[in-house]
Amino acid sequence: MLNHEQVNGLIWNHRLMMTDGSMNSGGEKGFPLPIAHYLAGRYGYADGRGDEIREQLQQTVTALSAQLLEGRVAGGPYYFGGELTALDVCSSAVIGAQVPLPEEWCPMHTKTRSAFEAQKSEALALLSLSLALLSLS
Repeated sequence: MLNHEQVNGLIWNHRLMMTDGSMNSGGEKGFPLPIAHYLAGRYGYADGRGDEIREQLQQTVTALSAQLLEGRVAGGPYYFGGELTALDVCSSAVIGAQVPLPEEWCPMHTKTRSAFEAQKSEALALLSLSLALLSLS
């Protein structure tokens, strides 16, 4: 069963993943270094934890994917079948923050959009398991 910490961990670990990309590229990929350093302190980033962060993200995405598949098997489009829950709303918002909508739908500061776009392929790769599982239902 999914819990609040796992869903919160999705966004928390995504920010850590973005910070890791920024730090490891000298600010070329992701956030500029001053922002990356600020986020590193705020989110508890430590050098060398990139693989651990990505593993935690993958575990959460796997759990979400499995629950969503259960909901589809139960006959509905949502995590728990036909009933919309807080999990559906929250996870949609979190996933939307990881892979932002186009500028015309979701305006944001140029540097912020650039940071998210730099990590977009990695975020999409993590989310691809969800898409693969849903295609089976």
